[in-house]
Amino acid sequence: QAPARSGVKAQAALQSWLPGSERPAHLKGDMPGDFGFDPLGLGKDPKALKWYQQAELIHARLAMTAAAGIVLPGLATKTGVVSIPQWYEAGEVYNNS
Repeated sequence: QAPARSGVKAQAALQSWLPGSERPAHLKGDMPGDFGFDPLGLGKDPKALKWYQQAELIHARLAMTAAAGIVLPGLATKTGVVSIPQWYEAGEVYNNS
């Protein structure tokens, strides 16, 4: 018969956006990126918190798309595929035409 093993369970404390600060009770650390930052208490309502979380995902995806929209046309112009003005020159090109 194998000897019984005793185990030790170690768990790290939840990270906080400000070391030493107290986490709000409604933020339990179960969402990705939850570091306890809610100084205005906007996420106290679970339904609103879910909405804020989804809105943040949409905004992040739009920001990534915008970054690609800046980089890819510049690369296509540099490789000679198309001739598109750089994003910071687009208004000037439009006004001069």
